[in-house]
Amino acid sequence: GYDSLLPASVQLDSPGLRTIRNPEHNCGMMFSALGRQALGIRGMLPPASTSMETEIARTRMQFDRLERPLDKYMFLMALQDRDETLFYRFVMDNVTEMMPFIYTPTVGEACQKYGHIMQRS
Repeated sequence: GYDSLLPASVQLDSPGLRTIRNPEHNCGMMFSALGRQALGIRGMLPPASTSMETEIARTRMQFDRLERPLDKYMFLMALQDRDETLFYRFVMDNVTEMMPFIYTPTVGEACQKYGHIMQRS
């Protein structure tokens, strides 16, 4: 994994690292400077903090670049795996558009192609 890329001073079992790895609590670039300092994650993320609106816009651009419904589904599931807050906000802001990708028929296709998807991950 990425553990080998971390500075030697970073404890691999630190509360901050557990927070970053937990999609329920990870805020990605939205962690403030004070939040990063308090969690001991300063230096583990790019130095700039961003707003939810900026992250939504970035997510939208990445999502819109994808053409196939299955790729959009996989993108959304990866987003949910790393940052649930951003995932649910993005879906709720675009619920009508997102439903086909997080519900049928795309989920049905994902189930049929599960083995292929897992090989690509």
